[in-house]
Amino acid sequence: MPDTIQERVWTFKAENDADVRCSACDVAFKAGDRVVTCPRCREIHHFHCWTEKGACSTFGCSQLASPALVKDKPNVGDPPTKESFAWLPWVLTISIILLLAGGFLYNHMKRRDAKNILTVMVPADFDAPIIQQLGEEFAQKHPPYKVNVLSIPQEEQLFYEEKLVIMLVARDAPEIIFLPYDRFLYYARQGALASLESIRQMVKDIVPYGERLDYGMFDNTLYGIPHPSKAGLFSIISITDNQELSKRLLLEIIAAMPYTEGIDDRRAAPPPTFLDALRKTAQESEDAAEQPD
Repeated sequence: MPDTIQERVWTFKAENDADVRCSACDVAFKAGDRVVTCPRCREIHHFHCWTEKGACSTFGCSQLASPALVKDKPNVGDPPTKESFAWLPWVLTISIILLLAGGFLYNHMKRRDAKNILTVMVPADFDAPIIQQLGEEFAQKHPPYKVNVLSIPQEEQLFYEEKLVIMLVARDAPEIIFLPYDRFLYYARQGALASLESIRQMVKDIVPYGERLDYGMFDNTLYGIPHPSKAGLFSIISITDNQELSKRLLLEIIAAMPYTEGIDDRRAAPPPTFLDALRKTAQESEDAAEQPD
């Protein structure tokens, strides 16, 4: 099959879903944006992102941009420069600098044998003590494995996702992570999460999520399991060597937590990220520069 099939170029309109985001830069589309739909995976890109990359940005998709589009790419793309920064390149750049400067993350973590340790990464206020206790019990039932709970303190919540990205770059990522709904969708879109289809029925038997379990779906596949009593989802990183054992641990975690009805993960405001702080600082600098002397 050829790598190039004619893609669809169209204009995003106000009546389209305002929550749709570019597969390349993760910026939401606005009415009037010129966009491209990949004919293979159906993901939507800004025209500028599509032509700059020259191919679909979806993990595993082999679609190439039509030569005529790449030749005709504009000098100034959409979205505007001020909003065209995807959060990931920023964080990756900062992560690489930190790693080269001495790997600050590893100054705060013990070296571990990744084959025998399952790591669960959660905010400190999201039932970390319960998960710690479950981890100890789980390790007793599954020697020689141990469970490490990486609980991010409240004062470090701003850097939760930055630490996750650093660990992904270093290929030392936790097995189980907790994400707000919008970040879950981003990681699922990038192919960073493992399929949980094999435990779907067991999840239903443990917690009566009902339609809420659909929040963990992406591209007709289950990649996330909602927290039983808080907004957000648990997922398993796709690059782990311990996917099956991680699924067992995840089932025990959700079974041990109290269940609350009526939670809408999609409407929950995500916690602040390091990128939010960067953008705030940049905006404050721009505002100060625009003030008359």
